[in-house]
Amino acid sequence: MDNEALHTLIAHKLQDGRLPRNSAPRVYGGPGNGETCDACELPIMKEQMAIQGIALAAGGGRPMQLHATCFQVWESERRKLA
Repeated sequence: MDNEALHTLIAHKLQDGRLPRNSAPRVYGGPGNGETCDACELPIMKEQMAIQGIALAAGGGRPMQLHATCFQVWESERRKLA
């Protein structure tokens, strides 16, 4: 997914509540394990960095999981709304 499309997708998910607008004050990182990224919906593979935040994804009842790049874009787009 190209950078512009990723920004657009994450902005839409922030607007409709599929991604949280509040900050994730604590995040944890490590290698992926095939989990699905809450932002781009692609798997986070073992050779990729997964970021898990304690801000709960809307309606999901679980911590959000993002690729490191998706986390950076989420943070950028979230701050635009603040």
